[in-house]
Amino acid sequence: MWDIQAGIVNQCFLLRFSLKIGIDINHTKCFSGGNTTYTNNIIDQLSKLDLDIINLVTFSSNKKFNNKKVNTFYTDIIWSHVLLPKEIKNNNINLFHSTVGVLPIKKSCPQIITIHDTINYIYEKYFNTWHNYYTKYFLPKSAYQADKIIAVSNSTKNDIIKYLNVDENKIEVIYEASSP
Repeated sequence: MWDIQAGIVNQCFLLRFSLKIGIDINHTKCFSGGNTTYTNNIIDQLSKLDLDIINLVTFSSNKKFNNKKVNTFYTDIIWSHVLLPKEIKNNNINLFHSTVGVLPIKKSCPQIITIHDTINYIYEKYFNTWHNYYTKYFLPKSAYQADKIIAVSNSTKNDIIKYLNVDENKIEVIYEASSP
């Protein structure tokens, strides 16, 4: 990821304009584990860059519901595809990075997406109907819409090409580092 974002940062530095990078952190409040660690590490590393031209903006919904199905629908649809795009536009984001494999349908700036796996295509029977439907509908759309895709391994890259029919030149393999 650093090569991709570093290239964009260098262009901004040369052109003398600031870069507003937006990252959706909504999932980090509800879940722990791989995606949350990955997102937190990206935010930590970007915030350490000693450049005046980077303004990191994180987005998160404050709504939570007691009913798991309502909460999932709100997060997956209302937040991700209605409210988040408005936040991106209202904050004049220059680059949006989704770390969880789904981009908002409405695009207002260049977008990077990290795809960790395509497990719903390989082991469909282990996931509930909603998760399979959501992933199989939005993941291909997000991959197509993204300006660049980060795959966390060569295996993931090959699966993205196989299951999502994405041009391999659009995909960069950037291995995840371990946490300190």
